[in-house]
Amino acid sequence: MSRLALALAALLPLLAAPAAAAPAATDCDVLASYPADPDKPAGVAGVAFAAIAAPAAVAACRKAVAAEPKVRRFAFQLGRALEAGGKARDAVAWYGKAAAAGHLYALNNLGALYERGEGVDKDFAKAIAFYGRAADAGLPLAMNNLAALYADGEGVKKDDAKAFALLRRSHEAGDADGTTNLGWAYETGAGVARDPKRAKALYEEAAAKGQAQAMYNLGAVYEAGTGVPADPMAARAWYRKAIEAGNTGALSALGNMYLDGRGGPKSEKEAFELYGKAEQAGDAAGTDNLGWAYEHGLGVPADLAKAKALYEKAAGLNNAQAMLNLAALYEAGRGVPRDAAQAQSWRDKAEDAESSDDAKTADADDGQ
Repeated sequence: MSRLALALAALLPLLAAPAAAAPAATDCDVLASYPADPDKPAGVAGVAFAAIAAPAAVAACRKAVAAEPKVRRFAFQLGRALEAGGKARDAVAWYGKAAAAGHLYALNNLGALYERGEGVDKDFAKAIAFYGRAADAGLPLAMNNLAALYADGEGVKKDDAKAFALLRRSHEAGDADGTTNLGWAYETGAGVARDPKRAKALYEEAAAKGQAQAMYNLGAVYEAGTGVPADPMAARAWYRKAIEAGNTGALSALGNMYLDGRGGPKSEKEAFELYGKAEQAGDAAGTDNLGWAYEHGLGVPADLAKAKALYEKAAGLNNAQAMLNLAALYEAGRGVPRDAAQAQSWRDKAEDAESSDDAKTADADDGQ
């Protein structure tokens, strides 16, 4: 499992000055501003993307841009509200207006939309150009996103050295995501000589800033003994901290430790509950593990039909292990008719999924 913390269009803090003569707070700010945007008026908390009430936010921001057409934050916030309401094509136009006025997050978000092909045709060249402009202007988020493309070789020739340089710039700018990602580069030797001790130090630095992925990475470091003596108790502790900070992958990882009794008491029931939480959060590995629990009666009565359904759900999330588990069910005729052709089909899909995963150095989060 990849352990980088990249957040496409996540709208992290920006170190640029806001536009001059910014108007007082409006309903558009209350309903659609991002909490860390420096253009946002003081005293306005902002709102997370998933919490935007799109119809009200769009109406308020249309009113704001009509009254103040030159204020870039209103254009950006209207783009954000439109995107939240599923109108990515309209969002592109307003992000473009904000970007033309120097809003770096708008540049970054345009890059993310072109990368994902939302509201526009997928175009990696344009994504790279928008990310590059924002990164050159000093936005760490864009540095991370551009680094992910170079690390993955998506739309551009894979170049770990360029990815590393971008991550180092993000880290030096004080960005916790960049620090975590730089740690991953040192841990895996991507674009730099492998240095597990340096990786651990970077994870600790990011974790101290509340970075959840860094906490998960420290759990994995202590679980595997990467650059440190293996310490299952410390691994459990870091996985718990990661869970508390919102990392869903740690739910499955901690569940595995409860299942095996490593670093503390063994509890199939606790493992099952953690896998269930991971599945509800959309975590592919947790969904696969929950299927395994149902298949083998771990913390729950065995139920092959539920196991198969969960494996299929995890396979839909490109989890190679779930595909292999489906192959095993069809090979043995467990809960399904024996079917050698289906078994081989799932093994082939798993091989493709593993090859795809091997080509990646980052799991990209497409949050807004």
